[in-house]
Amino acid sequence: MFAGCANTEPQISRPIFVSITSKSVKFADMGFLNEFDDKKTMEVYSLGVPVFRIDFDDYVCINSDCIKSETFIREYVSRELYGSLFSDILSRKPLKIDSKITETATGFIQEATERYYDITYKVDAKSASFIERNSGFKFSVRFLDGN
Repeated sequence: MFAGCANTEPQISRPIFVSITSKSVKFADMGFLNEFDDKKTMEVYSLGVPVFRIDFDDYVCINSDCIKSETFIREYVSRELYGSLFSDILSRKPLKIDSKITETATGFIQEATERYYDITYKVDAKSASFIERNSGFKFSVRFLDGN
């Protein structure tokens, strides 16, 4: 690396299994959740080729086509949800929406129904699952490293 260049190696890289289903996108495969000093990224591969990438709070890229996170969420999930939604899901944090949260032995279930969304979000020790029924969007991640 040249002097003055930023380090692009993640501080933490966790193996994950990701499944995404929407009206125009559908895949399930292995990937990595990478944590840097100032951001997180998620990369999903199919046959060793990157097919989906999220730079949290910035862009969502599918097969090299990138759009702002807020635009992706409005178009594919719900126009009433916020831009850092995926960051909260991958951090297994409660969503920032008015909802009912039920504690479970290893996590929680969050449910919310409003005019523009009908959400069930489940978190446990090794996974997170997000379903928005109005748009048919489903996103689940299983952490393969046991953390």
